[in-house]
Amino acid sequence: MLSKRRFGKINKRRFGFLSATTGLDLTYTNWMTPYVMDKNDPLTLYCGTYKIHKTTNGMQSWTAISPDLANAHRQNLGTITTVDVAKSNPNVIYCGTDDANVWVTSNGGTNWTKINSGLPYRWVTRVAIHPDSANVCYVTLSGYKVDSTGSHIFRTTNFGANWISIKGNLPDAPINDVIIDPANTNTLYIGTDITVMATNNLGASWYVLGTGIPSNVPCHDLTFHQPTRTLVVWTHGRSAYKTIIPAVGIQNNNSQTPASFKLEQNYPNPFNPVTNLEFGISNLGFVSLEVFDVLGNRIATLVNEKKSPGTYSVNWNASDFSSGVYFYSLFIDGKNMHTRKMLLVK
Repeated sequence: MLSKRRFGKINKRRFGFLSATTGLDLTYTNWMTPYVMDKNDPLTLYCGTYKIHKTTNGMQSWTAISPDLANAHRQNLGTITTVDVAKSNPNVIYCGTDDANVWVTSNGGTNWTKINSGLPYRWVTRVAIHPDSANVCYVTLSGYKVDSTGSHIFRTTNFGANWISIKGNLPDAPINDVIIDPANTNTLYIGTDITVMATNNLGASWYVLGTGIPSNVPCHDLTFHQPTRTLVVWTHGRSAYKTIIPAVGIQNNNSQTPASFKLEQNYPNPFNPVTNLEFGISNLGFVSLEVFDVLGNRIATLVNEKKSPGTYSVNWNASDFSSGVYFYSLFIDGKNMHTRKMLLVK
């Protein structure tokens, strides 16, 4: 099935279909050539080969709007891997390449500025522009081609003049995609080489998003469907999965939570092997408190029953588990209200 942002290569005329490549320079193309649609005009699309091309007539013809944006064309490198156009200003376009370049134009392609200063030399997997602010963009990178497992996600607020790492507590796993929640732009979802993760505070802390995805599977592409708030993940060889992201419980800043519940940081943290988890609710509801490993596997259920309003605490004994990062989530009536990280050190 085709994703919403990476359609794969479009072949020239065959089997009677009309060619959609007129004017495209296909000298160098990535195996997942990016095609993106203008968010305000469905007849305008952008394609990245080793140049950025634009069509304004629904792919009847294309025009190159950039020079060669790669470093060189060698060792299977030198192609554009990701493109995004700003919804708030369609003259602003960002793109990234498989040989570590990130570029931006603010005048529709007349001039391009390289903005990879401060970023690691890695395959650029995604650029994602803030829906309301063209100066804000996220970039994710993968070290798969150079046998590096580090996690890399950065944010700029000045068109790439400076980048700030927002990896927080992410495990060492390459990042393949990032989605900005349209209802709360402090909330991000990422597809990594091990699972899907999320943050409610612009990367200050991350948690595994839900369960059901097979363990340790690369998640290459994410799609967010409105108005159902359905997040779909496309994996490497393990099918596609979806989950509904509830509008309730979305946090607006710095992990502040609605007054209807609270989930405290465990104590002690780090711990060995017992730690205390405390939570509170202000309304009667069915409460679950669950523990997950870094791959998103549920390894313990500490609470699973209807609870009256009040504050509760429960101990978790991790004697049977190895040192590492773990996550615990508070569910109320089936909705994941909040997730925190804890560290077991033996």
